[in-house]
Amino acid sequence: MRLSAEPNSAMMGAASLSTGYGTATSSGAPVEISARSVAGLRSMRHELERTMTSSRWLRSEIADAQLVLAELATNAFTHDGAPEFSAVVTCSNRQLEITTFHRGRVLPPSPPVPPADDGTPGGRGLIIVDQIVSERLVSNRAGTTSTYVRLTR
Repeated sequence: MRLSAEPNSAMMGAASLSTGYGTATSSGAPVEISARSVAGLRSMRHELERTMTSSRWLRSEIADAQLVLAELATNAFTHDGAPEFSAVVTCSNRQLEITTFHRGRVLPPSPPVPPADDGTPGGRGLIIVDQIVSERLVSNRAGTTSTYVRLTR
């Protein structure tokens, strides 16, 4: 089943967005999950775990995917001021695709990440995400930011 990267009206109000992401095929049906705050991440992580477990992913792989989803959502709420965060998850036994959507303020490019030994907390989440995922693409169109990530076994 082909992953659609267009949010429906329940996900993003009346937004219409075509990102061009999600061209890979998958045997699993897309699952839509969303949260209205960082507190809602628990249910999103649980739904992701259920989806991946049904496709027989290993516990360590599920933990990595949950970390990726949580980092993308936390960044949307914390840095972009997003009122809602939605994701479409497509999972097969070989590949996981997550496409996220949120509206929020568009921030200018951030300064370079400080060195890990400078004693400042945070700022390295996307570096960790990039080490876990096979591919990450980000798009901002009409005020909606979408992020596509793919994890492969």
